[in-house]
Amino acid sequence: MAEKSKLLLEECVTHHSSTCPSDLDVLLPPRVIDVNSIKNSERLSLHISASEERGSYTALSYCWGEPPHSFFTTRSTLQDPSKLDWGQLPATIKDAVTVTRGLGIRYLWVDALCIAQDDEADKSEQIKVMGRIYKTATLTIAAASSNSVFTGFLEDRRVPSIPLPLPLDKRGWTLQGSLLSPRILYYGSKDLIWKCQAKSFRSGSPGTAVS
Repeated sequence: MAEKSKLLLEECVTHHSSTCPSDLDVLLPPRVIDVNSIKNSERLSLHISASEERGSYTALSYCWGEPPHSFFTTRSTLQDPSKLDWGQLPATIKDAVTVTRGLGIRYLWVDALCIAQDDEADKSEQIKVMGRIYKTATLTIAAASSNSVFTGFLEDRRVPSIPLPLPLDKRGWTLQGSLLSPRILYYGSKDLIWKCQAKSFRSGSPGTAVS
């Protein structure tokens, strides 16, 4: 579905200018993940945005799940942002990197990696701009059916035929993200759902309205 997602984004940017943002060059959050970095062989690093730096980025909406969460960014890891180890990242964040690269977007915002989790002052400052982060993201990637960051959302899984609850419904930031994000890609247990201000699409049923 990577190609379909990219086509949906291109269609939205090109044809939905009356309802959806068409200018994707926005003020970047204070920190984002550079998914096409030249700083290491894994093409991945934490990017510290310069004042008034602009670009396009995706945002990830997901469930952390049960601890331990050793992948968090801390004050000490901020000393060397280039040391973002692909091998240590949980599956959901890896999948979000893959999706962002597939969309042709350079930056990805993930709260656990873009906020120093052991720094209360940093968390307070980042929370103040959380609404803007979701609102100006080119697209929000929602890992809707994964109840843990270690599960991932791209790999096909055997699921029952009955509807499953969305774990994201239980997460505090999700309401803010869903209300403010101009475009959302929901990765469910069975299908992919695209939502923007002008169109809804469910994989397998092109053009189907999604409530």
